[in-house]
Amino acid sequence: MSMPAWKGLFDWSMQHQSQEGAVPKQVTEEDRKWFQEAMAQYTVDHVQRMKQIKATLDASNDSADVVQQKQDVLEELLEIVDNIDNARDLHTIGGLATLLSLLQAPQASLRWRAAEVVATCVQNNPPVQQWFMEGGAMPKLLHLLHDEDATCRTKALLALSCLIRLNPLALEVFRQKRGVPQLVDAAKDKEVKVQRKALHLLRHVINAHPPDAAAACQLGAAQQAATCLGSSDDDTWQAAVLLIHEMTQNAETLEHLKQAHAWVCWTKTLWEKDT
Repeated sequence: MSMPAWKGLFDWSMQHQSQEGAVPKQVTEEDRKWFQEAMAQYTVDHVQRMKQIKATLDASNDSADVVQQKQDVLEELLEIVDNIDNARDLHTIGGLATLLSLLQAPQASLRWRAAEVVATCVQNNPPVQQWFMEGGAMPKLLHLLHDEDATCRTKALLALSCLIRLNPLALEVFRQKRGVPQLVDAAKDKEVKVQRKALHLLRHVINAHPPDAAAACQLGAAQQAATCLGSSDDDTWQAAVLLIHEMTQNAETLEHLKQAHAWVCWTKTLWEKDT
């Protein structure tokens, strides 16, 4: 709403305030119409807007202009679904199927943006987590984990993390679909961001289900964590330290850590950071 409109609304409200001893002024139909139009300029119907966004995303036209438009509305949708109620309303209007289909779009720019919206929708939102699981989100996100585009792989890890955290059923499905081996592979990714997110998520999985520590070590997680201790990226180094620390809580994995020299590297790197 423009400043003149705000001033007009303020003046109108002040004029219609009841004062002691004053006779209330009758609100005319013209006044009521002006007020409704002024408020409508500043009120957004998010459900209606999400329906419009869904229609844009469902368009089969893949011209450059349309793809750009889809990217723009996905970024807008990301802000809208940050509100838990809006994320639930997106399901009501059938938007989950649209998002999940975009995880397999030909354009990487649409795939990773869709994954980012999925992550925002499901984070700390159990009903929406369940709806996405029922819609087949897990296999699509695991497939995106092997995408040729690094940003897609990063956003896939973000969405998977948001989907399985504090969600035992989703975590169990993740494990059944060989999620742990795929996380170990992701930790070996050439992209630092992918490595870091994979290390963090692997630590969470092991913390939630300790027996997975031994399986992860057998797949090379200890060796990769030891390698990441030498990373020049502080966040990746920290992720590796935390993962190794989590693994040390399991007696069965200590031998793997010793064989991979991860225990020595872990102790040495902590000492160097402190001195």
